[in-house]
Amino acid sequence: MSLRSLAVWPYVLVSIGCSGGPDPGPASDPRPAAAPKKASTPPSGTTAEPEDEPEPSGALVEPPPRPKAPAATAAGAPREPTKSPPAARRGPPEVADLLLRLQSTPEEAGKAYREIWEAPRSLIPKLIPEVANERPSALRELAVLVLDKDFAQVDSKDGTVVYDIPGMGKVKYDDIVVGKAPRGLKVILRRLERPFPVGAVLRAGLLNRFRSTDYPGGSDVSDPVGWWQRFYDRARAKL
Repeated sequence: MSLRSLAVWPYVLVSIGCSGGPDPGPASDPRPAAAPKKASTPPSGTTAEPEDEPEPSGALVEPPPRPKAPAATAAGAPREPTKSPPAARRGPPEVADLLLRLQSTPEEAGKAYREIWEAPRSLIPKLIPEVANERPSALRELAVLVLDKDFAQVDSKDGTVVYDIPGMGKVKYDDIVVGKAPRGLKVILRRLERPFPVGAVLRAGLLNRFRSTDYPGGSDVSDPVGWWQRFYDRARAKL
């Protein structure tokens, strides 16, 4: 080997030592590699929490409860639309139908009026509460059987004839016609401008139905319903 070849040899050795190898030596990072972190062993009887679970910064706050749906009856709560109730009918169905017919046409009202003359006894107590009904009927003429023959009296002050039909109260009329009937008098009351109230029609029809002079005490003007109830109690055995 020549001297020139020996001069190059150390350089080759140094170059080999600086190249990457299995043991880098002093040229490597002097800090030891960090050992893998081992999980700490929890004390007996406890459960280890995962270390990647962050601890809350403050006190534990429970999530707010889910608001409950407002009650249907709460103020301001939306309500489902309700259908309008049907028009209320006055009294029992049979009485309501009779009242409607008395207020319809004169022909239909006349038929309903005559039906009161033959009304079954069970229907009479249901009709009595309507004897004070002030709604206008369709009738301007009422035929009434009067068994009290002295119902016509002469007023001592002016000499005029005053007619008093028990049970009719102070019914107003424009004309009156009195005729004979098999058992008493047939009295026809007429109104020209306005028809009779429904209550007056019922009272006249019930007089034709009762056909009795067993009148009760009290006033048929101030308490027509009570008067007719007492009249019914006295006469119902013969109805």
